[in-house]
Amino acid sequence: MDSAQSLGSFSVDVADRPVASRPGYWAQALQRGYYNFDVNTAPGFAEGRFDVFNIGSLRIGKLESDATRVHRRPAHVRDDGDNSFVVQIPGSTPLCLTQGRNTRVVAPGAYGLVAAADEYIYEQHGKSSVVTLKIPAPMLAARFPMVGDYINAPTSAEDATSRLFVDFVHSFCRHAPLIDSSSAETLIQHLLELLALSLTGGREQASGSAVHAALRRQALTLLERQFRSPDLRIADVARQMRVSERYLQKIFAAVDQSPAAVLRERRLAEAQRLLVRPAQGGLSITQIAYDAGFADSSYFCRAFKKDLGMSPSDFIRLAKN
Repeated sequence: MDSAQSLGSFSVDVADRPVASRPGYWAQALQRGYYNFDVNTAPGFAEGRFDVFNIGSLRIGKLESDATRVHRRPAHVRDDGDNSFVVQIPGSTPLCLTQGRNTRVVAPGAYGLVAAADEYIYEQHGKSSVVTLKIPAPMLAARFPMVGDYINAPTSAEDATSRLFVDFVHSFCRHAPLIDSSSAETLIQHLLELLALSLTGGREQASGSAVHAALRRQALTLLERQFRSPDLRIADVARQMRVSERYLQKIFAAVDQSPAAVLRERRLAEAQRLLVRPAQGGLSITQIAYDAGFADSSYFCRAFKKDLGMSPSDFIRLAKN
């Protein structure tokens, strides 16, 4: 396997290997170029060529191979923690993408988008060529915060914005290795804008405040579902939304809030409910703190007194009277 480590690029052609070892060699090449997943090839697998290189923050792959099936499982996600989006553009043969409950057939001229942070299946039936773009999730989310709503969304080769995006990608891949780094980063931003335009059908959100409001609602929903877990951190919520923690902080700051404060207030409200419920009986303050989402009972007591002006024990006595 030839490589140019300084560029993070390499090329592979399984024709250089004995026939029996080609499927395994192909699997290793794909895993090296992307991240962890299971790779299955059809009996008689004989042809596979793969060129991968980095342009700015993008990782570009050009593949041509016999039938291949890739399955990124939850265990792979846990092992490598890769947080990126992958755009897949088939050549002459359709490919099939499954993520979540959606299975899409991606026709030549269209493209598919999957999230590496979640399980997915890629199936290429028969010999075909594919161009891929591996995009860091924070980079795309910063430009297109609602990208999570468009994972594995249907695209069409008949749609003008999809064709424009696909044509731009092919041109970008041909010329990018010859472009200086400053120009490459500018072109990458244009590429991301075209991707957002294509995914939304030309209906990108015109209002930043509307986008922020939608993201706050999404964050509040996630906090409500998970606030009882003492292990929950704001970074976890941002990761689930596929935005940076800093961006999430900015969204809440626009309404004079912080996600950490919202989480603490929700936990304190739950603690109050637990402290006065009839079944509270034999539960200790420490257990109630934990059930409300606080990992540290001492911190809980300090936060409770600061917020309500009394200790949890005084609150219980007051409620009984």
